[in-house]
Amino acid sequence: ESLIRHGRAGNTPIALVQQGTTRQQQVVLGQLDNIVAEVARRDIHAPTLLIVGEVVQLQSKLGWFGDDAPAVES
Repeated sequence: ESLIRHGRAGNTPIALVQQGTTRQQQVVLGQLDNIVAEVARRDIHAPTLLIVGEVVQLQSKLGWFGDDAPAVES
């Protein structure tokens, strides 16, 4: 909400990477205007990296963890 309030568009891509670089890694993709609901629907907890902006669209190219870390789009 704060990013949107300060000028970011609601459709700005966002990714949450939980437990990155481990076998438990989980990636959740969404947008600023829906990511709060996505987090509420899942068991997301620390350590989690938050990535905001167009770089999120590189996830499919940089998903070096392969099938062990599925990305879940909202």
